[in-house]
Amino acid sequence: MELYHEGFDLESMLRYVDEVLAADGDKIKKFPHIPDFTELGDLNYLIATCTVVYVKMNLNLTYDSLFKDKVVTFRQRESFQRIVTSIMREHPKCFDFMMHDDEVACIIDTPFQSDINVLFEQLAKVNSMLSILSRKSQLAGLEPMKWGIGSHYGSVYVSVHRYHDGTPSYTWSGKTLNYARQLSEKAFDGGSRSIYTSEVFYKNLKDEYKNLMRLEEGAEYSANIINRPIQNWETENLDKK
Repeated sequence: MELYHEGFDLESMLRYVDEVLAADGDKIKKFPHIPDFTELGDLNYLIATCTVVYVKMNLNLTYDSLFKDKVVTFRQRESFQRIVTSIMREHPKCFDFMMHDDEVACIIDTPFQSDINVLFEQLAKVNSMLSILSRKSQLAGLEPMKWGIGSHYGSVYVSVHRYHDGTPSYTWSGKTLNYARQLSEKAFDGGSRSIYTSEVFYKNLKDEYKNLMRLEEGAEYSANIINRPIQNWETENLDKK
């Protein structure tokens, strides 16, 4: 069978495969932050230190479920993704997103303790807005939502891809990303404790915020932090309905 497409360059792809497989993990340059594109030079692979926020929601769509009453629908998925990305973009060092159906991962450059404390405030906003989305979903005749937010600070592997115009795109992988996802799953299953963080993330919080967290098994911390103005709006406008 012969497959031809003018956009596919076999020789280029083979060189790429060889380059990736030849990369020595012990010699990949490490950064204590997410480097600016001007810092990269000709680097294609690196390790960066950052925070990953992972948000998981309960969307399990099937073809049949779209035609039943009171199901979680693509409308909620669209709103969920919009809420998470819009709020996280408020963080001055929000760097990138990865989205897949009912999960959103956000990459934030947090070289300073103050960056993590600002991020904690963003998590409160996300948590409160998802509560409003869930309540409004019920009022619209849809199923209420369930969600979990996980946050971890650590090292991630980064692959840099450059388009013909020089614009870069990034692929993120590694244990930090996986751990943030695991934390979001624990938060998802944690009842009222909708946010889980790793110990290293917790230790970078100021005392005022640490006092809002509860120690869980495995030196992880949980909370149901809220944004007061958003919650006040929910109380005033939705609790009465």
